[in-house]
Order: sequence, then C-alpha cells, then structure tokens
Amino acid sequence: MYIEALKKNFPMAYTVEAQTIMAEKAGGIEKLDTLFDAGDAAGSTENTLWIAAVMMKAYANREKLKCKILGEEYKGGETPTYEELRLLVNVQDLGQDFVVEISEAMKAGNKTTVEVKEEKRKNAKATP
Repeated sequence: MYIEALKKNFPMAYTVEAQTIMAEKAGGIEKLDTLFDAGDAAGSTENTLWIAAVMMKAYANREKLKCKILGEEYKGGETPTYEELRLLVNVQDLGQDFVVEISEAMKAGNKTTVEVKEEKRKNAKATP
C-alpha cells in the first residue's frame, strides 16, 4: 500500500513496530479506531497523517534491516516525517482513497497465513 505525496509513492507497512506506536497513542490496541473519530474531523485528519507517517517509517525500517541482514545496500531513501506530511499533503488528497490505503496496509499487516501439513497416513490393514 502506498501514500502519494508530490507524485511519489511512499510504501507503508503495518508491522509490530507500527502497531505498538499506534496503540500507545490510542491507549491500547483495542482503541485504535478512536484515532479515526468521525466526530473530530481535525483530530482525525491529523491522526490519519500521523498513522501514514508511522507506517511509512515502519516500512523503511523493515527494508533497511532486511538489506542489512542480506548484505545489500538500502536504496529506498528517507520517508517524510509527520510534520513534513502536514506540509506536503493537500486537504483534498485526504479523501477516501487515502484512508482506504491506510486500512488496506493495516489489513495486509494483520493477514494470517496458516500452513497445514497433511498427516502421513499409514496403510491400515484389517486384521482378521
């Protein structure tokens, strides 16, 4: 998932790091939805930008570590901070698509994959 600013896409990731930071601000993981309070449009706008900045930084941190582990050079550049996003993003850009991208990134981060190993069956022979 990406947030666009200045016609550049910034990837986001809902990692444990991002979730922990967001839960601290919300007062618990079960209260994350309060960050999108529809009754407080200004606060919701600020929180949406803040969440985008947290998840963009989480993506960059994960990629930097991945490159370090694999012995590769990180070429992703730096992500805008929350304060920089406030300057870069226009109000009209904060429409439904912006929130949908954040929601999709959160869903992707919560996606659980379960692998099931098929149990080896023994040839059962009926005994008389």
